[in-house]
Amino acid sequence: FRGITKNNKILVNRLNYNVVYFLFKSCAFRLGLPLKEFSPHSSRAGFVTSAYENGAMITKIMEQARMKSVQTVHRYIR
Repeated sequence: FRGITKNNKILVNRLNYNVVYFLFKSCAFRLGLPLKEFSPHSSRAGFVTSAYENGAMITKIMEQARMKSVQTVHRYIR
């Protein structure tokens, strides 16, 4: 995830993990969802699982998720 300025300019640097974590938790809280079920990690696992179940090539999942091994992809599939 990358930041966006008030003028809708996308920033080059990635957001710090703690910022992303806070955003996930605050959005889940505002929506009345169970906080323990939402995190950047669960989102990553959800992406990998959904992509795999929908027939995406493992190499494309690895590229998108910036994973270096097939074993890592398989660990994320739920």
